[in-house]
Order: sequence, then structure tokens, then C-alpha cells
Amino acid sequence: MGPMKKIPGQRSPVECARALDQALEAQRARTALVRAIKNGEVDCVQALERAARDALAGDMLAKDFLLALPGVGPAQTAKLMTKLGLSDTRRLRSLAPVQRELIGAAVRS
Repeated sequence: MGPMKKIPGQRSPVECARALDQALEAQRARTALVRAIKNGEVDCVQALERAARDALAGDMLAKDFLLALPGVGPAQTAKLMTKLGLSDTRRLRSLAPVQRELIGAAVRS
């Protein structure tokens, strides 16, 4: 019997551990950003700018971002998402510049 062939898509235990570490790091970064937004350390515009250039912040769901904003609850989030035509699975990195501006304007008003 020859050497075992690796099945496509199958990861070694080392690769699995590395992927898990990367996922945990990404989740911690998003959690820290949400906490900073909720505490007022980062405002809406700063967070959107960061999401445009930072892959970890850009992976945050637009819905979660809006919920993190002070004074924005689930009802207002749903209303904004509908108004902007955003699905619940839309990520910040995929927002168009116009959509970012509209979110900023809606939150400021």
C-alpha cells in the first residue's frame, strides 16, 4: 500500500488548529470593535472607514454594526436595513461608498 493521499478539502490537525486560532482572533477583533462602538470610543464614520480598509472589521455584518451603535435598537436597525436595501447577511466591506454615507447620515439624524 502506498502513501495515503490527502483528500481535497481535508485539513491536517495542525491546519485545523491554525484555522481555529485565526477564527478566534478575528472574532476577538470584531468584539473589541463592537465594544468600542457601544462605549462611544469609535464613532460610526470611524468604524465604517476602518471596515473599508481592515479585513477583520470589514467582516462584521452590517446588522451587527448598526445594533452596536448607541441609541440604535433592533427596530431601528431593521428599518435602516430595509431603507438601504441591505440583506441581513451583508458585510461592511461590501458596502458601497454611497451606502456608507447613507448609514452615517441616518445615524446622525
